[in-house]
Amino acid sequence: MREKLNQKQLQAIALLLEGERPRDIAKQIKVARSTVYSWLNQEKFRTKLEELKTALFYESIENLKAGMKKASKKLVSLIDSQDENVARLSSIAILNFGFKSHELTEFEERLSRVEEIIEGRFLN
Repeated sequence: MREKLNQKQLQAIALLLEGERPRDIAKQIKVARSTVYSWLNQEKFRTKLEELKTALFYESIENLKAGMKKASKKLVSLIDSQDENVARLSSIAILNFGFKSHELTEFEERLSRVEEIIEGRFLN
């Protein structure tokens, strides 16, 4: 059976995810600095830390995705701003996003063709 992390280890992981340094974590949870470094060398600790980092990353991506619709509507609405500078900057931003989107689409298509060629060479 896998050994579970104790409460202080879980607190340390939470603080690491917030960007705290090991020496500051040691002070906050009242353990020796060497203890935190020792945990960082333990596979079960590192595995849990990486698992939670990944979960946090995907949660953050979902939050950004949720805000994209609102942000894009706001940006489009600013094109009609009475402030000429605001209208100009929003137009430039939209054009830049459009060009980048087009470039990424073309890149993905080219990459797919290259992958098909490579797969064809290895299968023949």
